[in-house]
Amino acid sequence: SQVLGLNVLKTISEISEASLCVMECLHQVVTLYGQTFKDACWSLCYDILNDNLSHPNAIRSVFNCARLIGSDYHNTLSPQTLSLHIALLGRLCRGQPSTTQSLQEDLNISLSAISSLWDCADAVVTKQWWPEWRLVLKQLVQSASDGRCEVRNGAVQTVFRMVQVHGKGLGGFG
Repeated sequence: SQVLGLNVLKTISEISEASLCVMECLHQVVTLYGQTFKDACWSLCYDILNDNLSHPNAIRSVFNCARLIGSDYHNTLSPQTLSLHIALLGRLCRGQPSTTQSLQEDLNISLSAISSLWDCADAVVTKQWWPEWRLVLKQLVQSASDGRCEVRNGAVQTVFRMVQVHGKGLGGFG
């Protein structure tokens, strides 16, 4: 029934005028039931979040939902679902070229997403999930070429910090 409900939200989210309402509803669903979600539910959640990145009025809500998942559920996510989370954070860091300027100009979201990627790096190193660690690194390296110097600097500093803090534990990397 969770999958059915999330599929309904996904369908409604395709209507741009409803995107903010859908994001508020998704946030509530994740808050109330996220601890019971399996990969299929999380996959639908990330489909909805990614779809709503194209709606400028919903971007802040997308970030808030991603932040909720990262803070409350990242330790329970499977490697596949955590990869979806990492990829979404990367998009939030860099903005969406096909959307209006609102995401690209929202520096706070981008910098907070970089910080969230650092948290993901910590989690995947602890679990020795090296493919996900490489994905975090890839997202940060891509963000290092962002047009905004604050985002570039934040991404580069985070990459250096990742290597400095986790460098000795990367024997299994590769």
